[in-house]
Amino acid sequence: LMRRAAAAAPDGSPERRSLEDESSSLSQRTRQAEQDNATIYQDPVPSAGALPRLEPKLFVKPIRPEDGLSSAQAAYADAFPALLPAATAAAVTQFHGEVHAKLHDLSTRTTSDAEKAQKALAELELPQALEACEADKRLPARLVRAIAKAQATGGVGVLEELLSACTALEKEAVGAATMANEVLKAEEEKDAALLSDEPRLTRPLLHALKTTQPLVITRSQLDTNRERLETALEVTAKLRSRHESSLREMGGLDAPLEELEARLPHLDGTPLEAEPCVEALRALLDQLEQLKAEAAAKVEAGRIRAPSRAEALAELGAALLCEGGSPPADGSGAAAAAMAPFDEVVSEYDALQRRREALLAAVAEQHALFVVARHAEENYAERQEYLGSLSHGADEMCAIHEGLTEGHRFYKVVLTELRKASEKGAEIADLREAERATLLRRMNEPPPTFTQATAQPAAAHAAPSSYAGGGASLAEARAAWQASHAGAGGASPPPTVPAARP
Repeated sequence: LMRRAAAAAPDGSPERRSLEDESSSLSQRTRQAEQDNATIYQDPVPSAGALPRLEPKLFVKPIRPEDGLSSAQAAYADAFPALLPAATAAAVTQFHGEVHAKLHDLSTRTTSDAEKAQKALAELELPQALEACEADKRLPARLVRAIAKAQATGGVGVLEELLSACTALEKEAVGAATMANEVLKAEEEKDAALLSDEPRLTRPLLHALKTTQPLVITRSQLDTNRERLETALEVTAKLRSRHESSLREMGGLDAPLEELEARLPHLDGTPLEAEPCVEALRALLDQLEQLKAEAAAKVEAGRIRAPSRAEALAELGAALLCEGGSPPADGSGAAAAAMAPFDEVVSEYDALQRRREALLAAVAEQHALFVVARHAEENYAERQEYLGSLSHGADEMCAIHEGLTEGHRFYKVVLTELRKASEKGAEIADLREAERATLLRRMNEPPPTFTQATAQPAAAHAAPSSYAGGGASLAEARAAWQASHAGAGGASPPPTVPAARP
């Protein structure tokens, strides 16, 4: 049709050129459509199951802001842990508890293994048996160093002050733990009573409350701190018992070194310096002392590396978000990598303990040779007893001071955590009480009902009062009109009230 119209138009006219251009354009679009129909739209649309699975891609990576921030930036950085999903925060909290529990167990093992080694040496009367063989009226160099170290702690008076401080903190910590437990226990009992009294209420509905997750996390943290507190109470009780049993020996170290040497009994007999077993025993004892220091250093290094809960939330929380929010089921991932350094500390300590056992076995062999070679000097036993008293007093004073110092630091930390748990529990209790009341109110509300609209009363559709003379009767209105129009010759009819609208 377009081509026929163009042919009918005069040659060279604008109308003909316009029609020819439009005809050419339509022909080109037709050819393109035919080509598309022959190529593009012939393939079948694949089903969803036949399409390849789309792999998730990481578009953003959460990172912790660098140090040296302004106060406003630091406040924003501290807000990051609060943005973590509940499952991620719970995983980080579990990791933090496992790290500190691992280090606490390692510290307990270190103390216990050192005490066992000390007891094994004491049964062999070492090192005082060797030190009794040295020159007359002079304390051995090792014992001098041990006495100086013990005196540096401040003596028996400082130990008693530390013990009193630990006892006071113990009472506060036990009271805080009891209070926090009672608060959480009350909420748990209220939940159980509510489930029992309301048959329609199910446990999933109750667990869906917003305060359930904080309640579970607070309970877990509280139970962990209570277990740590129980262990600390046992350790402190042992230290208190050791303090009482060693008080006389530790009190003897208050005298100056010159006076302690003057009290040393004279040696009347032949020293055993020439015996090879003496030198071998001294070398073994030195190695045991060095190993004891290495073990303590390992534990301290692990304690320094242990992150605080806030640091764990910021660092491990960000890493877990990149992994999907929680540690992988196969035990790999960021949580395992973060735990690896502490597992390595435990492995290194195990190796040190195996060395210690081998050294103690060698000490037992050399001591047997020493007993055979030892002569029965006249004052040897008195000298050995005095040196043993000084050595035991110095060792006990250092060990008890170290244990009480660490216990005092631990009690302060755990007391703070228990107080936080108590405050958090009280806050959760208030919120959960309101949530339970809201849940019950919603359950007891009647279901909404829907009815058809009723007809409006006829009075609602009555004519306005102005149509009836401001509320007067029809007869009164007609009489008033007639009176006002008297003499007008009845030029216009009286007013009437229109009919009511339907």
